[in-house]
Amino acid sequence: GLDGLFLVVITCKDNPCHINATCLNTIGSHTCTCKRGFAANGSQCNDIDECSAGDTCHSRATCTNFIGDFLCSCQEGFEGDGFSCLDVDECSLSNTTCPSFSTCINSPGAYVCSCLNGTVAFNDTCVLPSPLCEPEFQNGGCHPDANCTNTPGSFSCVCPLGMEGNGFDCQDVNECEKNSTLPHSCSTQALCLNTNGSYLCQCHDGYQGDGFDCDDVDECQVATACSRNMTCSNIPGFYTCSCMLGVVYNEGTCVSEATCLNASKNCHADAKCHPYQGSFYCQCAVGFEGNGTDCWDVDECDQSQDEVCPAFSYCFNTNGSYTCSCWEGFQTNDTHCQNIDECVTGNFTCPDNSTCTDLEGSYTCTCDPGFSGSRSLCLDINECSLGLIQCPNFSNCINTIGSSLEPKLLTYLHYMISIMNRKQQNTKYTCPTLHYADSLGLSDKTYH
Repeated sequence: GLDGLFLVVITCKDNPCHINATCLNTIGSHTCTCKRGFAANGSQCNDIDECSAGDTCHSRATCTNFIGDFLCSCQEGFEGDGFSCLDVDECSLSNTTCPSFSTCINSPGAYVCSCLNGTVAFNDTCVLPSPLCEPEFQNGGCHPDANCTNTPGSFSCVCPLGMEGNGFDCQDVNECEKNSTLPHSCSTQALCLNTNGSYLCQCHDGYQGDGFDCDDVDECQVATACSRNMTCSNIPGFYTCSCMLGVVYNEGTCVSEATCLNASKNCHADAKCHPYQGSFYCQCAVGFEGNGTDCWDVDECDQSQDEVCPAFSYCFNTNGSYTCSCWEGFQTNDTHCQNIDECVTGNFTCPDNSTCTDLEGSYTCTCDPGFSGSRSLCLDINECSLGLIQCPNFSNCINTIGSSLEPKLLTYLHYMISIMNRKQQNTKYTCPTLHYADSLGLSDKTYH
């Protein structure tokens, strides 16, 4: 019954298993078993990554996977077989682990050398720090805005952020400039304002935020953004108010853009086309009032009751404007009218024997003492004929220009004349003494 039937038996010598598997012949067959470090069904064997388990090695060891195997190695500062790792106390290994003037402090897997007595680490040793950054050394000569740092035996000067230089000379970097070495981070919808060592960001009108981030403000959400009978339309950073053609608003009469282009024919002669918030208006020029299609002059002098001009001036209305003219006796200094002192400038006319006295906006002429008259003429006052001088008995009053001889002086002069007459007649006389002058009250005067 087996005639013509062939039985094929595959044995291990035919290498039926995976290269990383072990073949075992069995009765009429064979088995394939993956080697250690591999896993699958024998005909296909894949490497097992023992390191992926996480706890294969010690927590202070490094796991390295190989094809069919793995390796545990203790980390630096530890010793062991990788499955057990102990800290190495470097401080106990040698007295020279750390330099002089320092103490060794062990830590898991490492150690530190702490310098003592105020010294600092420098080139694997401990040295005294440099004092040059102290105030008594003028901050090492660093720029006032620079950071001075003491280093062993020296110091360093470093310009702060926002400035550039070698530390001894620091200059502000203008972050707001185009192609700046330190470009700013302001929003594209913000204005960059440079400051000393820094900068500020300010959102443009129509945007809000901190300057680094700016969001559009929807002005149309505010009911008063546009006037009545207008349509508000928000656009990024702005908004428009569309007026109704022919309606008169505060800005003037609403017209189309085409009408605005030909304003000389459509607006009043004393008006101009004024674009505002996306609409166009015929608006009277400054100095005129009206709706833009009809304009008339504003009398500024009448409306302000002359308060538009400075004190001591006249206001003259003109077509569309006004002028100010200082009163006579005043002159302008471009802001107000100030008094002209004619007595100082010499621009006055006073008669002889008078004195010029300045007044606000004018001047007056006052006759000198001993004279009387008007602004045009000052005449001598004859005190003797008017009886203004009471001369003593046996004396005469003699008038002089602007004055008269004093009575006592006149008596003394008469006495001296009588003496001179006696001398001419070869008559003996006695020279007057100062006692007589004293009796007349003339001892404090000198006469010739």
